[in-house]
Amino acid sequence: MSNKPDMTILIPTYNRVMLLEKSLNSILNQSYSNIEIIIGDNHSNDGTEELCRKYAKEDKRIKYFRHSKNIGTYKNGLFLVNQSTSDYTSIICDDDWVSNNYAEEIIKLFKANEDSLIVAPTTWLYNEDYTLKKRCETINFMQDYPYERMCHYIKYGVINLVSNLCYKTPLLIESFKNIKTRFCEDQLIILKMLYLGKCVSSKDVIYHKLDNGCTKDLETLKKNWNLPDNITTHNYWEYLAREYMDSVLYDEFYNDKLSEYDKIKLAIILYETTKEHYNPKPVPNKKKKFVQSVIDKVRGKV
Repeated sequence: MSNKPDMTILIPTYNRVMLLEKSLNSILNQSYSNIEIIIGDNHSNDGTEELCRKYAKEDKRIKYFRHSKNIGTYKNGLFLVNQSTSDYTSIICDDDWVSNNYAEEIIKLFKANEDSLIVAPTTWLYNEDYTLKKRCETINFMQDYPYERMCHYIKYGVINLVSNLCYKTPLLIESFKNIKTRFCEDQLIILKMLYLGKCVSSKDVIYHKLDNGCTKDLETLKKNWNLPDNITTHNYWEYLAREYMDSVLYDEFYNDKLSEYDKIKLAIILYETTKEHYNPKPVPNKKKKFVQSVIDKVRGKV
């Protein structure tokens, strides 16, 4: 009989000992027990190490890794993804928690939907005092064509906080590797996964998300990501649209999947979808110039 876990839950953490315990307890109290929990501690100095070692001693499903220095969010995530030993892998933030049917229902959905590479819970957003702020919509991404799934995510997944998902492990590893560190890395990884396959969602599996991170307001976001000072609430979506576009054009992930022409086509589709959905004012004169500038950029003319 194999001792292999059916699901791996990854928790990247840094200096959130007061919040991490709630997250850990929600995972340890799952209705489905054949899981492993892997914690990547980015060299915390607030008691996180003591808490994690205590929990790991009490529950052998927990594997705790502490980095000798802070290696950054992306490298910590990449390290954790490569530790997974199961078929399905989920990433849960250290300040969030999940419903006790999380693992059980997600595994059921994967088995019932063999063409889905991703399973998405429904997100509930909370204020810092743990009062409920918003119940997000349950969004499926079951369209047959990759471009349609990716555009559907941009239009409806982003605003409904579809971000902390469970993935088929080999494809998550493929999507995570060789990524350029960009703003909104989590969204770019989801777009890559949606390029590869479908995502089924559940209204009965809840991801409880605390609204206290670096994305809480624009100024905090700019500070944490070292974003340009000229980003405002009016041009934010254009900036994000260019990140989506640049990921398609320059991240290695797409190189062996799309021709240069198709990369340009997809980049423009994602850019225009974002601009049109979140900033619907038409700009016909600029549009043609922008498309040509993308083509020139890729062809090395600029």
